[in-house]
Amino acid sequence: MMSESDRKQAYYVGSILLNTVKWIVLIFSVIYIGLSVGLIVATIVYGADIEVSTLVKFTSVLLPYKELDVTLFVTNYGMSKVLTASLGYVVGASLNNIIIYILISKIIQFYKNATIGELYNKKTYDLTGELIKYSFILTFLMPIILFIISTTTNLFIDAYMNVSFVGLAFISFACVVRIMVARGINLVRENNKYDRVIDDYKADIDELKIQSIKREAELKELKKVVEESNTTDSQPKKRKRHHSRAKKGTTTK
Repeated sequence: MMSESDRKQAYYVGSILLNTVKWIVLIFSVIYIGLSVGLIVATIVYGADIEVSTLVKFTSVLLPYKELDVTLFVTNYGMSKVLTASLGYVVGASLNNIIIYILISKIIQFYKNATIGELYNKKTYDLTGELIKYSFILTFLMPIILFIISTTTNLFIDAYMNVSFVGLAFISFACVVRIMVARGINLVRENNKYDRVIDDYKADIDELKIQSIKREAELKELKKVVEESNTTDSQPKKRKRHHSRAKKGTTTK
């Protein structure tokens, strides 16, 4: 079993690693969202008249397609559909990055509870529920968005069935820890129940001891009274002597 110092050391090391990942995700998300906003602004300003080269500069970073693929999309489907599909994709991907950031923040809180905090309580159990909820969103958000894009624009048909394996990993992790926390809470409740029963027995035993001491004191007092009474009764009573004064006289013959 880990000591308190070992748990603190594990928390500090793990916290540094998790926070590093968290900040990397945040930086990446900010850059991605910034480029997405740039694409949105360019679309608002130029609309369907935007240059293909300008579009390619954004989509080469934001979309999982090469420059040639994007150029072919524009040629085959038109700029309007490519812009609509691209904007839908970058919005969904930006939401995905935000959800990953939230999930890592939740995991950091869970890790803190597991190392130096209280693991088996309702707060941690609710935290695992939030992990599962955000993991489901992360897993199925992009497939749903891509499905809508593919049915409305006929673009990105090959991508909408790809679920997020990161989300699946988060779901698996969250489900396992939720089961563990739930079982731990039940064990803690049972232990607390037995502890209360034991405490009640101890209280009854203490009360019996107090009563026994009181009775012993009463018995000693009663015994003392009886002994004093017996001592008094065993002492001989002094008889009153009646001294008759004998008169000196002569006896007549």
